[in-house]
Amino acid sequence: MRAKGYLCLRMIYREIHTFFWIEWERDWRNKTLLYANAFFPLLAVTIVSNTFSKLSYQSWNALFWLIFLFASITIAAKSFLSDSPQRKLYMYSLGSGVSIWIAKWLYHMLLLCVVMLLNFLFLTFMEGSNPIYMGVNPFFNIALFSFSGIIGASYFSLILSLVSAMITHTNKSAGLLSAIAIPLLIPMLIMLSDLSLKSMLGSMSFFANIKTIGVVVGMHTLLFIIGLILFPALWKE
Repeated sequence: MRAKGYLCLRMIYREIHTFFWIEWERDWRNKTLLYANAFFPLLAVTIVSNTFSKLSYQSWNALFWLIFLFASITIAAKSFLSDSPQRKLYMYSLGSGVSIWIAKWLYHMLLLCVVMLLNFLFLTFMEGSNPIYMGVNPFFNIALFSFSGIIGASYFSLILSLVSAMITHTNKSAGLLSAIAIPLLIPMLIMLSDLSLKSMLGSMSFFANIKTIGVVVGMHTLLFIIGLILFPALWKE
C-alpha cells in the first residue's frame, strides 16, 4: 500500500512539474505579456509619484492592493482563455485534471508573487512616498506583511484560474472574468489589506491577528478543495 501511494504521489509530482514548465515555456515564447505585467506597476507608481508628493499609510496600502488586483486579473485571464481546443486535448493526454489545476495555480501564484514584489519595491522607493521603508518606519512587521502578500497571491491565483476555467468551458465572453471574479475577491481583499495596514502601523503582532489569519487560511483551503473537485469535471467536458 505504501509503495502504491508513493508511486501515485510521484506520478502526480511529475505531471505537475511537466505542466508547470509547459506554462513557463509558452509565456517565455511570448514575452510581451510578461513585460507588460512587469511595467504595469512601474507605470502606475510613476503616475502616482507625479500626482502626490507623499502618501499616508492608508493611501499607500490601498494603492498597493489596487495595483495588484488589476495586474492579477491580467495575468490570470490567460490561464485558460488562451488555450486552444487542440492544446487542451494535448494537455489532457499528458495527465489528470488535478495535476493541471495544481500546476496552473502554482505557476500563476509565482507570477503574482513576482508582480507583488515589484509593486512593493516601486512603491517603497518612490520619491517622497516611502512610508514603510525601514529607515522611516522601524515598527514595520515584515512577517505579517509577507504573509498577507503570499496568501493573497495564492488566493487570487486560485479563484481567477477557476473562474477563467468556468468561463472557457461555458463558451462565454472573457469580459465576464472581471465581473465575476472581483466580487469574489473583495472579502479576501478587505481582510488582506487590513492585515498589511496593521503590519505597517506596528500596532499588533502576527499572533494578535490569529483570528483574521485563521479565516484567511480557511477560505484559501476551502477554495483549493473546491477547485480540486470542480476543475477535473470541467476539464473532461
